[in-house]
Amino acid sequence: MMLEYDKIRQICAFLSDKCEVEPQVAVVLGSGLDKFSEAVEPIKEIPYSDIPYIPVSTVQSHAGSLLVGRLNGKVIAVMRGRVHLYEGNAPADVVRLLRSLIIWGASHVILTNAAGGIAPRLEPGDLMLIEDQINNQGVSSLTGFNDERMGTRFPDMTTLYDEDCNTDIMFCAKSLGIKLHRGVYAGMHGPAFETPAEVNMLRIMGADVVGMSTVLEAEAAHHMGAKVSGITLVSNPAAKKGGEKITHDSVAKASAKGSMALIKLLSAYI
Repeated sequence: MMLEYDKIRQICAFLSDKCEVEPQVAVVLGSGLDKFSEAVEPIKEIPYSDIPYIPVSTVQSHAGSLLVGRLNGKVIAVMRGRVHLYEGNAPADVVRLLRSLIIWGASHVILTNAAGGIAPRLEPGDLMLIEDQINNQGVSSLTGFNDERMGTRFPDMTTLYDEDCNTDIMFCAKSLGIKLHRGVYAGMHGPAFETPAEVNMLRIMGADVVGMSTVLEAEAAHHMGAKVSGITLVSNPAAKKGGEKITHDSVAKASAKGSMALIKLLSAYI
C-alpha cells in the first residue's frame, strides 16, 4: 500500500516536470472567487484531471485546475477551486494537492471561501479575516498514520492562523480602505446548508461564519509547518426562520459580485 507521502512526492515530481519555477505562496479559491486568477500572470495551468492522485472537483463554480503564475513579483500557485468531503472524498483527498504545493515550495497558504454570516455585524459582501476555526465536519485531515516527514503526530493548534500574517493583512486592508472583520470560521460537512437550529448552535459555540471547506486544509497546512491565513467573503446570511432560501448558485453569484475587494486585498498582501 502506497503511503500518502509517496503519493505527494510523485505529485511534486509531476508538477516540477511541468513547471520549472516553484511557488512561494499557495492560494485556494472558494466558490465564486475565481476572478482572482485573472490578476495572475500565468506561467502554467494544469487541470486537476491531469495531476496524479488528485480528485476532480464536481462543483460547478470551481474551475478545477492549478494555475502557477506571478503576482507582484511572487510566484504563486492558485488552486482554482477545491474538492470537498461532501463530494465523497476522504480527508486525505481533500488536502493532498495543498500538501503537495507546500512540499513543492509554498511556505505560506492563503485559504479563501464563501460562507454564510452568523454574527449580526456581518453583511453580504463583507470580508472576514479568519482568526480561528471550529471543525464540525466530524473528521480531521490528520486522522490515520502520521508520517513524521510531513509533521508531528500531535500538532499544537493555538496559533493555527498565523498572527503575524494576520497583522500584515489587516494593515493592507486599512491602507486600501477595505473593511475587514475578524472572526471564527465554522466548517460543516455539507452538502446541505445548515438548519436554523444548527446555525444557532454554531452561534453559541462562538462561530461568526459557516461554510463547508477550509478547516481540513488549515489543519494539514499547519501540520506541515506552513504559515496559514484565511479570508472569508460573506455571501449570505446563514439560515434563520423566515429568512430567504439559500442555494449554491446564489452563493456563487454573490461571491463573484463582492470579490473585487478580496482581489485587491490579496494582491496587495502578496
